[in-house]
Amino acid sequence: MPNTVGCVDGTLIAIKRPTEREDAYVCRKMFHALNVQGVCDNKKRLTNLVVKWPGCTHDAHIWNNCELMNYMENHHNIGHLLGDSAYPLRQYLLTPLRNPVTPGERAFNSAHKRARQRIEDTFGRWKSRWMCIHKYGGPLTVNLETAIDVIVSTGILHNICEDLGIPVDLLDPEEQENEDENDDTQDIDGRHLRNRLIAERF
Repeated sequence: MPNTVGCVDGTLIAIKRPTEREDAYVCRKMFHALNVQGVCDNKKRLTNLVVKWPGCTHDAHIWNNCELMNYMENHHNIGHLLGDSAYPLRQYLLTPLRNPVTPGERAFNSAHKRARQRIEDTFGRWKSRWMCIHKYGGPLTVNLETAIDVIVSTGILHNICEDLGIPVDLLDPEEQENEDENDDTQDIDGRHLRNRLIAERF
């Protein structure tokens, strides 16, 4: 996938029941969680984390309210991220086609899926290193503010481990979330870029 600078996705990290707005933290899997947005590079390093949104928050809402989106809105020339169909199609955020028809469109979706697997692998490696944020070791039993600090800290430590080549015993790959399709958030620049990629590369 040419000009790709990273992959973005959300992942649920279990926390203990908060004392305020408890219902907002119940995720679609029916446990209390934070929905953490992560971006990774091709070396499975976390290049951006957003750790503040309750578990019921949709991935697209987190994206639309983060500083990284604002930055990429004003820096189209740096490349694009890859996101699943829960995200809005933009010139700087490419999503798969909902109903691929031509061989080129199917090839694009296949390549997109393979490339975007990098974020699932990154989440899996990160969580396997730190059982306190893994579904097998959670939930985090500290208060909400401390839980946020723990999640951010383990993300930093994960990058250090990756830089040093420290191996990790994977418990299981990160589960892919089936988010609702974001039908009404495809802009014309994003469609043109995706169509051009399909025509030129696939």
